[in-house]
Amino acid sequence: LFSDKWGYKRWLLTALSLSILCISLAFLAPTTILFVVIYFIYRFFTFSGNPAQVSIVSRLMPPSHQGLGYALSFLPGSLVGSIIPTIAGILADQMGLSILFPIGIVIMGIALALLKFVVRA
Repeated sequence: LFSDKWGYKRWLLTALSLSILCISLAFLAPTTILFVVIYFIYRFFTFSGNPAQVSIVSRLMPPSHQGLGYALSFLPGSLVGSIIPTIAGILADQMGLSILFPIGIVIMGIALALLKFVVRA
């Protein structure tokens, strides 16, 4: 809905920016309840960017290779999703749980910069 109204790349940039803001606020939340509420808002914005991402892939790939484009666009998330929990667990054991938030915020910021300056959609 939002990506059709505002444009795919613009909405994806907005959704990712709001996701970064929410996860930053969740990190600073003084209570568990507030943390959970902010985390749900974070996930809303994260998921609301998916239709825009799929639309960008469909515009960048020729019709004969769109299946490959979709597979490659979801592959990094799948690979990271299977490896990162182990790495995050090791980091949390070594440095504490709070170190994971700044690392995640930096990674999301890098993704935002790549989307802004590299992807031409």
